[in-house]
Amino acid sequence: SPFARMVPALEREFRQRLLYLWADEDVDRPPVIVVAERAGEVLAMAECYVETLPGWLSNYRLPDGNYGYLNSVGVRSDLRGLGIGRLLVQGVFEQLAAYEPLGYALWFTYSNPLSSKFWPHLGFRPLWTQYQRRRGIAGTPLWHAEG
Repeated sequence: SPFARMVPALEREFRQRLLYLWADEDVDRPPVIVVAERAGEVLAMAECYVETLPGWLSNYRLPDGNYGYLNSVGVRSDLRGLGIGRLLVQGVFEQLAAYEPLGYALWFTYSNPLSSKFWPHLGFRPLWTQYQRRRGIAGTPLWHAEG
């Protein structure tokens, strides 16, 4: 996606978010973190939470209730295609079952060839489509700061 990129501070910020989640300071979004490991080595991880409506998605006319949100899901690149991702998501479903979710939500870039195959293979279907544009009609920025 032209709108997402790796930045040097990403890992540090993600680790800080995990510490925040593990401290259980976000009572509105119970954290669920599932890790697949072998001999102490992390193979895959999913950072998820429960979203309760009305709230975050209520403007999309979803019924009120709990929804599992899969926020960050990843499998080590050299281990993809072995079923680890499927097991990881199954672990997330098992952990979120206690909250009796009405469904599950996630965002992914459809142009990502891995995600666009993986999530539909697990039964996820599009709910809505979002479009983004970085430049105006004549290549000018859509917004700019006044000096």
